[in-house]
Amino acid sequence: MTGKRLFFSVMAAAVLLSAASLKADEITEEGLAGLRPHMVQVHYHLQFHQGQPPDAPGWRGQCPNCGRYHVNRASSAIREERPAVLPGLLLSDSTVLVPEPLIHPRFVEKITVKRGNEEREGTPAKWALKHPAVVIELEEPLPETSDLKFETVPDGPLFAVTYREHNGRWLIRSAPFSTTPSLPDTGEKVLAAPAPSLIVDSAGKAATAVVQSEFSAEGWQQDPGDWEWINAEERETRLKTVSDIARAAVVRVKLDFRSPRAEDKSTRFSISHSRDEAPTELEELGVILKDGRLIVLAELRPRTTARLERIRAFLPGDESIEADFAATLEDYGAFVAELRQIPEEAGVELSPLNDEELLELRYVFLPSVLVNMAGNRRVSRKNHVRLNDIERGWRRQLIPQLPGLSDKLFAFDPEGRLLLMPLSRRDPTAGTSFRHTSSNQIATGSVYLSPVLKNLPAHSDIANVPVSEEKEGRLGWLGVELQELTEEMAKMAGVTDEFDRYRRSGALISHVFPDSPAEEAGLESGMALMRLRIPGSPQPISVEARDDRFGMEFPWDQLDQVPDEYFQQIPPPWPGAASEFNKTLTDIGIGKTVVAELFDDGERIEKEFVIEEGPPHYDIAPKHEIEALGLTVKELTFELRRYFRRPEGEPGLVISEVE
Repeated sequence: MTGKRLFFSVMAAAVLLSAASLKADEITEEGLAGLRPHMVQVHYHLQFHQGQPPDAPGWRGQCPNCGRYHVNRASSAIREERPAVLPGLLLSDSTVLVPEPLIHPRFVEKITVKRGNEEREGTPAKWALKHPAVVIELEEPLPETSDLKFETVPDGPLFAVTYREHNGRWLIRSAPFSTTPSLPDTGEKVLAAPAPSLIVDSAGKAATAVVQSEFSAEGWQQDPGDWEWINAEERETRLKTVSDIARAAVVRVKLDFRSPRAEDKSTRFSISHSRDEAPTELEELGVILKDGRLIVLAELRPRTTARLERIRAFLPGDESIEADFAATLEDYGAFVAELRQIPEEAGVELSPLNDEELLELRYVFLPSVLVNMAGNRRVSRKNHVRLNDIERGWRRQLIPQLPGLSDKLFAFDPEGRLLLMPLSRRDPTAGTSFRHTSSNQIATGSVYLSPVLKNLPAHSDIANVPVSEEKEGRLGWLGVELQELTEEMAKMAGVTDEFDRYRRSGALISHVFPDSPAEEAGLESGMALMRLRIPGSPQPISVEARDDRFGMEFPWDQLDQVPDEYFQQIPPPWPGAASEFNKTLTDIGIGKTVVAELFDDGERIEKEFVIEEGPPHYDIAPKHEIEALGLTVKELTFELRRYFRRPEGEPGLVISEVE
């Protein structure tokens, strides 16, 4: 054989080998076509329930691209008169495997399974215990359907076959599947594949079905029929057991408050940015623990807690038990109370599972109860949940991603202990923000609450407690009067780089009261006060000195035109002590240490001080009625003395009301 012929023979052999290798690395068209009869569409026909849309409990599906679970706007599907559709796998002529959507059954009108022009109604029949999957049983079998067989396939090219909608058409596609595992720091080897999908060899032989984007590399070739399953009766039994526990432990709590003092009339005619709440009663949820303590899931601001007078927990049958306030949690939106008597067969044990054990519960069937307050009624619905998505949140805590569910979900571990409860995080830098509502609550692991309860004094907010009526109107006190910082003032104070004209942050100290914490800390008039920092908290609080009076004073020259019936509503001419700054100090907490960031002629200065309880101010000053004259008078308080330029110690009274 000549050299040229030898060269071409070698090249031809190389081409043939390359083609053979390429063929071995592809699934055959026949193999892919053989899977088509097993690919179906599962239609969830959704409905409103008692006026509530499906979005409220959350309807979520797994993204085949990123593997995460995204929220679907199910109510949009209802308005558009179309079902929510998921890909399913026909295991036999009457059973369909489908990734389980997180939606409460009350929002599902019916389920239909469609293949081509054929459509059958179906009912959930089995739930996998450790996989996010459900089996739909068809009322009538689909014709010309053989059972899908799962076999142990040898090492070689494997493929993940998906069935999904793209550009208005449903397509069957394949992509290479790698058996090279990922190595999480928890030690277990895992494989990844688009979900849902079917893992097959090049001839189309099925090795396993994938309903989650990550799964164990050990024994991954598994027939879904060999998974652990429970039927409808077993599911109902598990849910009822947990529902009974929750009924006796997650209870309605009624909070009674004193009526608030009369509001500060100095801001009565203002553009009200005030976010104070003044409830006289609240209906909240509480969790009774085995030791007789009650965790009330309500984030109350100090000025609200100050008026708290009575706590009652209502057991099933509307029997109530009195409780005594113990402590407000410093980091969580809840407070703890002690029941005066421990009810029999009530209370729940908190799950001790740590982060690693919680991660092992990912995808696991977890009985749960959705509980919320409707007026003074406790409304609950039993269901189950799966922790498909888990992220790291505040202080690296594990946070299950359950939008629409987090603010009312109580989930239990397989031992019947409370695993998750809805809690908000109390932000120490929130200042005068709203009292948090349920929308701020997230599903929080009991494991993070247990150490707090074991050492409650170290984790409580000493300033957020009930107080006597005399102490109710107390204010946090630094001892300064502030003036809003304008752009021109910022230039004069040398803080142009620090000034944000859009946020109107920063204030100019216009007065320092004698013998105040500010004077002791060395603060002086003319300094620019920009921020407050709470030691241990990474986020500073921007100081604001808003003018809440429409930018103008009350028109005193027109006082004679005010009708008599409105005379008592006229604001006093002096600035009220309950300024936004003093309210912020009050909410941070009397007795707490704060670092003030200031600028003096452009030089940055830090001053540390302890927030003190301010001296009596006009709103809470003792008053005396002089019936013979029809007058009510009060003593001159610190802000009145400054306004009237009266020295400390000089006697005097101010007329507060005239009959």
